[in-house]
Amino acid sequence: MSEMVRYFIIFVTFAVVMYALMAVDFGKFIHKGRTFQAQLLLILLSMAITYLIVQFLSQLPLFF
Repeated sequence: MSEMVRYFIIFVTFAVVMYALMAVDFGKFIHKGRTFQAQLLLILLSMAITYLIVQFLSQLPLFF
């Protein structure tokens, strides 16, 4: 898979995952006043899920 295609897939996947995770109310899981930690958790979860999706897509025979 070419690097430009890979970066495009990473960017699009990250945006979709961030959009999807915005629907989760992390306020229920985080102590009050810890907004920075909640935002950091959201970003790290997005990065981890994006990595897993991109790894999965790169293993499909659609991309050479």
